[in-house]
Amino acid sequence: MMKEIKKKINSQQGASILLALMLFFVCFMVASVILSSATANADKLRQRDSNQKEYLSVSSAANLLKDIFGGIEYTGWESNTVYECRGELSNIRPARHNDKAEICAKMTYKAGVEARVRADLEAMVYKAYTAHTQYLPPAVVSEVLTNEFVISGDGVEDVKVKMSLNRDTYVLTCSLTLNDSTYNNNAMTVVFKAGVTAPSKDLADKVVHGDADIDHEVYTEIEEDDGTIYWDWIPKAYDITVYTINTKIAYDQGTITKGVYP
Repeated sequence: MMKEIKKKINSQQGASILLALMLFFVCFMVASVILSSATANADKLRQRDSNQKEYLSVSSAANLLKDIFGGIEYTGWESNTVYECRGELSNIRPARHNDKAEICAKMTYKAGVEARVRADLEAMVYKAYTAHTQYLPPAVVSEVLTNEFVISGDGVEDVKVKMSLNRDTYVLTCSLTLNDSTYNNNAMTVVFKAGVTAPSKDLADKVVHGDADIDHEVYTEIEEDDGTIYWDWIPKAYDITVYTINTKIAYDQGTITKGVYP
């Protein structure tokens, strides 16, 4: 009996199993740490690749806008046609002409290969331009005009562009964000400053068309050689003077900054 008890006391089998379990546990913990680290690194790589793709998408779109709008010029005109017959004091037929103020139907610019986007800006510039007329009553226009579109391309994310045009300065602000998000770290802004040439009415171009208005007759007293006096309608020509104000809005090359303005 004592021999069996002594044999169990001296047995090492239980200790070996315990040691093996501890070793397995240590190996398991090390493997878990390695696996977790590898998974985290893989996630970071995927996130970094995605972030880099997003950044390249937005920055490419920003540079594209610089190519489209940088250095572009929009020109428009407003004119006032003045008829000399307005100052006729005698009876006249048909009725005296009224002075006529006119404005161009759209701005003139180079369409280029990105004609649609430049046309979008032209519409905004023209609307702002109508708020600064000098011969016609200025139109009521919002202080800031906006338009939105999306830039797409192979291998890049869709980028949403919001154009904001200041009515008074014509400064163009383009806010770029990813199409499926709002403001994020990869958002960018491109600002195009405008140089505006718009002379006053005193410096308007003046063209006189001498005797161009030949549509009138004036009731005039006529004396014959024998002294006979009578009244009759006599044709009379009048000058037409056209005053034109030519306005040019010329944009600089644009400046890219990170983030978007509120």
